[in-house]
Amino acid sequence: MDSPQLYIAALLQVARDRNVDLGAPHPVSISWEQYKELSTKLVDVTGDPHIGLEIGGHINLAAHGALGYASLSCGTVAESLELLTKYGPFRKQGARVELAFSKDKMAVTYWPPAKIRGAPSFFIDMFFSAFERATYELTGEKMTESRLELSIPSPRHQDPRYKKYIAAKIRFSCSVNRLVGPISNYTKVLSASQIPATAIHKRICEDYLRSSVLGNSIAEGVKLHLLANGAPFPAISEVSTELGFSQRTLRRRLSEEGTNFQKLLDEVRNFLATEYLTGTDLSVEAVAAALGYANHTNFRRAFTKWNQATPGAFRKALRESTSGPHLSSVLPERRR
Repeated sequence: MDSPQLYIAALLQVARDRNVDLGAPHPVSISWEQYKELSTKLVDVTGDPHIGLEIGGHINLAAHGALGYASLSCGTVAESLELLTKYGPFRKQGARVELAFSKDKMAVTYWPPAKIRGAPSFFIDMFFSAFERATYELTGEKMTESRLELSIPSPRHQDPRYKKYIAAKIRFSCSVNRLVGPISNYTKVLSASQIPATAIHKRICEDYLRSSVLGNSIAEGVKLHLLANGAPFPAISEVSTELGFSQRTLRRRLSEEGTNFQKLLDEVRNFLATEYLTGTDLSVEAVAAALGYANHTNFRRAFTKWNQATPGAFRKALRESTSGPHLSSVLPERRR
């Protein structure tokens, strides 16, 4: 799948909330077909055609990994949502999103990637529920002045969860699935965009999502998790829990791939360090602090070990060159 694995975690979390054992494979190794199978099984067991609303409600900005953090670096809510929809879930499986702007309105139209047996609006419900949550996290406001048009036939009794997860007024039996709202809701400036460090996450996200597809490597999943969180970086205990492993199992799986947690953390730190050194004017001391080093001397020592050059010398040499470091130096080679 081309989406961060926490989208999968949202589905599995709802299953746990409903006490449903899906017998799921490990989230990192799940395929698109397996995702549809798990979704179908969840609908079959629960008999709930609108369970997608709950899954979407579990997808916060953090669940988008580096993409979520990158969205915070945008200047306005509209720019952030454009980034989220451009690189959002299931686009490589056929999902399509279009944003349109007029003088006083913004419209978001969605075409789902597939239909789930027993829940034809599964992905539609999930998308708009997650979109509502993302907008709320960005603005702190509900979409009460918006209108959601759904192609779903008008129900005899509207599921109350639509009001719980989506604040917009809802119309059924429409020709398209579209959210229409005042442009003023989306032209608001994001305060987080003033933080220079956040722009680093945007470049990481854009670079990675433009050129790569997340494969089955556990190391890839760990690196993406570390990149998305940034400093203070999560401990192996947190990462293993997030990925659904015990610490022992995660260590073993990484060993089988010829690496270990500390090595991956060092690679991520090194990549971010080179980005800070070449893309900002932050002092070496500030870069050390941004990477979670309490002592900048320790950072200098580690950086020199990684690059056979001090941070200052590295910055000078790279700025004089015509090309800088790329994410490919951190993430495994793209699978073709």
